Amino acid sequence: MNYLTLKQTITSYSHRSDLEASLGQMVANVSDELDRRLGTTTGPLIADTDTNDMLTHNADIYLYGSLKQVGVFTHNVQAVQAYDVLYEQAISNLNINYAGDEWNTEPPVITPYEEVA
Repeated sequence: MNYLTLKQTITSYSHRSDLEASLGQMVANVSDELDRRLGTTTGPLIADTDTNDMLTHNADIYLYGSLKQVGVFTHNVQAVQAYDVLYEQAISNLNINYAGDEWNTEPPVITPYEEVA
């Protein structure tokens, strides 16, 4: 999956074509959170053809995380709760560990998300 396909899928799932201008920041928020939690360096998605290893191999994590961001942006508490469960489940289902530019089969190191007050 590439960045354009991700944005189209988010728009389709959310039924919100009016959010196109904000999708870039929502996806960037997910990338930043993944980098903090998993110790990855996903890199920015800017051009429509851009992709990275996480998006290529685990697109559902980006999709659910972005849909959670859409829920936050639109103040839809039910969507935030529903997509947060799917997002967390997708992260916990990772049976791989990202190491630089390669994926390996070592057990993942995942830390729980902690909000900063």
